[in-house]
Amino acid sequence: NEPLWLFGYGSLIWKPEIEHVEERVALLRGWHRSFCMKMTRWRGTKESPGLMMALDRGGQCKGVAFRIGDGNRRAQLDKILRREVTLKPTSYHPR
Repeated sequence: NEPLWLFGYGSLIWKPEIEHVEERVALLRGWHRSFCMKMTRWRGTKESPGLMMALDRGGQCKGVAFRIGDGNRRAQLDKILRREVTLKPTSYHPR
């Protein structure tokens, strides 16, 4: 019954694509943006992976917290997971 907040950084800030009832500037402690995600599709090969920005342990990251409305939480989470977790196998680990 508690509010559900989604932390956005990068493209989620300017294109969240979820219905939300509130947004606030937020600071995520313990994580920072870094070119730490190795990509072998679209940005590189297995022999020479490309890098994509993601969150890595340590430091802090400024972003936006989006509060998802109580009535459609599941639909909004499904929408964001379909958008963000598209690689198979996925490199993302939602928390």
